[in-house]
Amino acid sequence: MGTPTVLLHDGDKAPVPELKSLQVAEQFLSDTVSAIEQTGQPGSEILVQCHTSTDEGCRLLRLYPQSVAETLNEEHFTGASGATPRDQQRRLSDIGDETVWLGLCYADDVPTKLLDELERPLSPFMAEKTHPKANGLAWNLAFGLHMAIQAHKLSSLLKDPVSHLPGRMEFQAHLRQMLAAAKQKRQPLGLALINPDDFGLINHRLGRESGDLALQELADQLQVILRQSDVLFRYGGAVFGLVMQADNIEEANMAAERIRLTLSQQHLLKGAVKLTFSIGVTVYEEKELDDLQNDANELMRRADRALNAAKLSGGGQTMIWGAGELASIVGNLDRLSGIFTADTEKDYRNMLLLWDTVTVITSHAKTQTIATEFVKRLNSAFKPKKIALYEATEAGELSLLATNHIHSKTRNSQPEPVTLNLPARQRGLLDRVKESRRIERLQLSVGDQGKPSNKSSIAYAVPLLARDNYLGCLYIDGPEESFILDSSDLVFFAALANQVAVALDRAKLADRWKKEKEKESLKLREEVSGLRKALQESRLVYCSSQMQSVLDLLLRVAPTDTTVLITGESGTGKEVLARTLHEQSRRNKQPFVTVDCSAIAQSLIDAELFGHAKGAFTGAQNASNGRIAQAEGGTLFLDEIGELPLEVQAKLLRFVQEREFTPVGSANSRTIDVRIIAATNRDLLAESAAGTFRSDLYYRLQVVTLTSPPLRERPNDILPLAYFFMEKFALQNDKGVRRLTPEAEAALLRNPWAGNVRELQNRILQAVVMSDAEEIDWLDLGLGDTDVSEPNDTIQPTGMTPEPLLQKEQEPFLPNATDKPDQHAPIALEETDNPWEVLRRGFGLQVELALSNNTAVPLGRWLASDLVMTADTAVNGIARQASTLLGMAETTFRRQIDKARQESATGQSVRTPDWLALQPIITHLIALAQETPGQKLMDMAGELLMEEVVVQVADNDTLGSSLLGVTKPTYQRRKSALNS
Repeated sequence: MGTPTVLLHDGDKAPVPELKSLQVAEQFLSDTVSAIEQTGQPGSEILVQCHTSTDEGCRLLRLYPQSVAETLNEEHFTGASGATPRDQQRRLSDIGDETVWLGLCYADDVPTKLLDELERPLSPFMAEKTHPKANGLAWNLAFGLHMAIQAHKLSSLLKDPVSHLPGRMEFQAHLRQMLAAAKQKRQPLGLALINPDDFGLINHRLGRESGDLALQELADQLQVILRQSDVLFRYGGAVFGLVMQADNIEEANMAAERIRLTLSQQHLLKGAVKLTFSIGVTVYEEKELDDLQNDANELMRRADRALNAAKLSGGGQTMIWGAGELASIVGNLDRLSGIFTADTEKDYRNMLLLWDTVTVITSHAKTQTIATEFVKRLNSAFKPKKIALYEATEAGELSLLATNHIHSKTRNSQPEPVTLNLPARQRGLLDRVKESRRIERLQLSVGDQGKPSNKSSIAYAVPLLARDNYLGCLYIDGPEESFILDSSDLVFFAALANQVAVALDRAKLADRWKKEKEKESLKLREEVSGLRKALQESRLVYCSSQMQSVLDLLLRVAPTDTTVLITGESGTGKEVLARTLHEQSRRNKQPFVTVDCSAIAQSLIDAELFGHAKGAFTGAQNASNGRIAQAEGGTLFLDEIGELPLEVQAKLLRFVQEREFTPVGSANSRTIDVRIIAATNRDLLAESAAGTFRSDLYYRLQVVTLTSPPLRERPNDILPLAYFFMEKFALQNDKGVRRLTPEAEAALLRNPWAGNVRELQNRILQAVVMSDAEEIDWLDLGLGDTDVSEPNDTIQPTGMTPEPLLQKEQEPFLPNATDKPDQHAPIALEETDNPWEVLRRGFGLQVELALSNNTAVPLGRWLASDLVMTADTAVNGIARQASTLLGMAETTFRRQIDKARQESATGQSVRTPDWLALQPIITHLIALAQETPGQKLMDMAGELLMEEVVVQVADNDTLGSSLLGVTKPTYQRRKSALNS
């Protein structure tokens, strides 16, 4: 035959024996067609030839479509279908000149007389139009032929266009029908999913057309080897579904294994391809049929997982899903298996939704955003009535993340999400999902108001699983007539849900990690902030008896509200004593407010202390409470109170007496409860006598006086303070400094510390910042005038108060008759003398004296300071002119003059009487530079001193660097440059 043979079967009865299978039908046609055609020729006179089948109650009819079409008339046919003869002619001609064999299996109660009449030749009836049975019989046969053709067309539409097998929809319908019959008849039902391994390689290597041909050949081979009771479908992709009847799982496994072995021996595409096959098999045995959960979807799910287990195990084998089996590999199954079907529209929808979901997952990191976007896309693709995505909380409850269900618009026209409280049955569905960890379905019959009605709905719940953890579930429902989900949809939902679950789990873990890191970071910041705050706050570090005496008095006065006056030199730690006094008082939980009276302009100090009203003066756009009000309930520390103007002192006196004051520009007075501590480095009693400080304020302030001793009077505190500052600054500046060398400790003990604790603090800070080692050497401290070769006998580490250091050197040089004129008298300079040569001789004498006295005085620092101070005096403080005289940059001059002035103010500019003899020659050189500008006076004088030092100290670079007041590397560099 020139055209393909198509075999259709419908109804509960078994087919006629001649048409029970495609192979039997083709054999029957091959044997009988010649004999049948000899008995009569197709034409208008012959409608049908009837042949009795080998079984009773069965008839086999051969119909000629063209002849039947000619016998049809409008009177007989249009009444049944509404089609005209011409329409019917067109429909029947769609299948050409093919012959249609119609096998009829009648029920047992059909009258035998009717069957006998069908056995008679039918041509007389058709020839005699007036025969009473002709019209009725012709119409019935024509109608049967029409239905057969329509069934063929419908079957062609439902069949897979590639394999010519029934597709997914017919598969699901047939499986449900077979399962219902199996439950009714108590007969087991089996399902097998068959998939060639590595089938994708055919499409990849040979092209899509070759892949389609291979699928057609596979379908043909399967139909040949299947049993008569087996029904084959194309499940999706390269997966075939086989519905089989088997008494138990062993029988189903044997049948599937036979199919697998047979297929594995076959070749496809004319021998070009040979494949192995994986098969997943499951059976609903009789004992399982009564379980309400075991529906067609569950049967497909089991077979699908069995198939994936076979493929994950290496392929080329049959895997059985049985009770308790495959549990160890369920979590490793391919969640995207079976989501692709032969339905192009559905596959496109699924692929689009899958792509959108992947985009959402990769584009967003927040749980709420992922959930909202996923629900939005799911709603657009499937258009259900309700969608809700729930998250499982730590308490085991479900929290709504996102939903498509919203309230009616609020007053501001913005939709408001609802909690979507589900009825009891739907909540029970969610509970079942949590227990079963699989998709659950619920048939609903709920009206709009929650009352029973005839309107049927269906609801599904899909679990969200990640890392074997239940993260929540997806709820979705809709009207049953429009919202229909087949097995592929459920597989797709499960795949999507698991992908989203992984994304939500990742987002949740990331959020938890971020919160933990933020918590750790906050804790660390608080610890560091507290540590830095503690370091920044001054601490009372001491071990001397002098400071112990001060502290004893402080502890006695601290619990009271008595006003305290703290006196002492600059840098002795008066503010530290004030803060310690506050911390030991009953006000330690209240503010400690410091006011530096020397740092505030005299015109502003009144308003700064007492506050001001709005508009009290130009620029007072807002009212201010002032420092006194800020300290309410606590302590007000007035540092350098001797700097206060007299008019402010009068106002402060009233506050000290009455605790009452009036803000600037205000008519209303205020009363503030505050304790006052004042500090000064001046002799307020002497200033009171001179009229520069109010005596009445002085006596009100010095109810109790604490005197902070200078550092030179408490040498035992030097090293404890040095180590405290070293640890503090090393931590603040992330330095690895751990200790002081013995030479550095000795240098610290020998230094006079004219700047007291503040000078010590700055020296240690500089050494820590500039150091890259774990220890600080004496050279790092910049104490070049300290000889560390021999201990100074004046230092008494036992705690005894030594005599003031360098007391003789601190006295101004006044030459007298008892002094040796060759050492201390100013150098006489004759008009004929070369001033530079005179200066050289003077430098040589200074180096010689330093070596003979075994004192490494910083001659280089003294020279630089004297030159900038003398030049500054010569030009009346004009920095630009002074820097030009010395031949140096103006910025360098400003830095050096500031340093020289600071040293002078703090008592660090003490010179030996021998050095002071050089001052006249230095002044003379500055005067010469004014007359002949352009010389680098600073560099020339420094080179002269460098030459004398190098000549006399030879290779003792340590001593040479001390004499020049520079570091040893700097000295060595300059020495090399001089020698070259």
